[in-house]
Amino acid sequence: MKLEIDLSDQAQLVKAREELRSLLEIVEFAMARRSRGPKPSPNQPSLEGIESSSETVVADPRIKEIINTLPYRFTTSDVLNALGDEPKPKRDLVKVTLRRMVDANQLIEVEKGRGRKPTTYEHVAILVPALSA
Repeated sequence: MKLEIDLSDQAQLVKAREELRSLLEIVEFAMARRSRGPKPSPNQPSLEGIESSSETVVADPRIKEIINTLPYRFTTSDVLNALGDEPKPKRDLVKVTLRRMVDANQLIEVEKGRGRKPTTYEHVAILVPALSA
């Protein structure tokens, strides 16, 4: 990966920082998933010693807030549309945030997306016991 940044351009620095954070979240997410998967073959590099807990990659709280305002059943496209005019590189951060919320049992993945069909999610219902009279 090649990276060129003009250190005198504040706007470019801010944009680069956001893009790099997004990429870092994706890399850490992929590494965490890989460390939970099958053991690597002897020829593959080991991922031992790399933190892979859910605390390593933190879901974007602003995206979580948007998700919590959506209807009970929604899709990845609904989240992206709710972001409005935000830059589309946020797509990866939205997917990481959704995956983190599924892993934390805050959402249920109802139907996996394929091709142009987005993944469908549901909010986890919280059951409150009825008070006896």
